[in-house]
Amino acid sequence: MDVADDVVVTSAGNVGIGTNSPQTKVDIRSTTQGKGFRLQDGSQGNGKVLTTDGNGNGSWKTPGVAYAKLGTIPANPVTNPVLDATSDSEHIAYSGMSIELTPGDYQVNFTAWISPQGDNVAATLANNRFASIFFSTSSTANIPPTYLSPIKSVIIQKLYSEGSIHPDYYGSGAIPIKITTTTTLYLWAYVSATNWNGDNKLITSYNGLAGSYGPYTQLYAVPFYIE
Repeated sequence: MDVADDVVVTSAGNVGIGTNSPQTKVDIRSTTQGKGFRLQDGSQGNGKVLTTDGNGNGSWKTPGVAYAKLGTIPANPVTNPVLDATSDSEHIAYSGMSIELTPGDYQVNFTAWISPQGDNVAATLANNRFASIFFSTSSTANIPPTYLSPIKSVIIQKLYSEGSIHPDYYGSGAIPIKITTTTTLYLWAYVSATNWNGDNKLITSYNGLAGSYGPYTQLYAVPFYIE
């Protein structure tokens, strides 16, 4: 008897499609590859895999290890004034680096190289000068994205000319961020007020500047799924 077109429900509540003896709650048998199961809910796409949320609801997702999204890094340094020279918390400037992301959860990775310019303080090795990197959904204002962890910025250390009036700050980090609609994230830098002794406060991001072993910066995002 041909059971290829049979659908049965056993007394145990198992559903069989193409079999009269389903071994699980839903048991599908097909002799044609790619014709055993189909789910079209708007999330389907080439190369995606079927995953579930914490409640067991299935949908198609792009594998987190399948790709990384690369950001845009200017070939030359970008120098911008800080957002507000009178407020220590607003000693921030856009670096020129950005990345466009489609909806999903991402680990956004960066390596940044910046330095304060303008009215710099006297050369010092004091530890009260520091810088950090964070992201905004705007290139002109600090509009935070939706962060997936308490970490909203990453401190980067002084490097090379740390005793100079123009210390280099250099470092790498990763920040998990949720994207709900296609969004461009802009990489911003914060530099502490102790780097200046006047109101002419500028921040240079060296971006794609080439050196003996450079460029020295990078920006990319890897999607992942949170259990």
